Amino acid sequence: MLQSERTLGAMRPSGDKRHRVRSSQTLLAMLPLLPVQTLLWVQWQAGELTGAPLAWFLAVTTTGCVAFYLLMRSGVSERLNSEPSL
Repeated sequence: MLQSERTLGAMRPSGDKRHRVRSSQTLLAMLPLLPVQTLLWVQWQAGELTGAPLAWFLAVTTTGCVAFYLLMRSGVSERLNSEPSL
């Protein structure tokens, strides 16, 4: 089995109910960002915003959300389970 197949296998939904709930909660927490990004894009289309700052904001927020979700799906949050604040 290739290393990439093992990594992708870790990203698949597991049968653990807690893991599925955490995944759902993470996606639900990221959902409010979508209307904000949409409204900013509409303002850019209307000419009220310049493109460069908007592109940076959209790139940084989207990349951050995807990275956080992938880290959570990979099981990092489970490995840090001994920390009570997590």
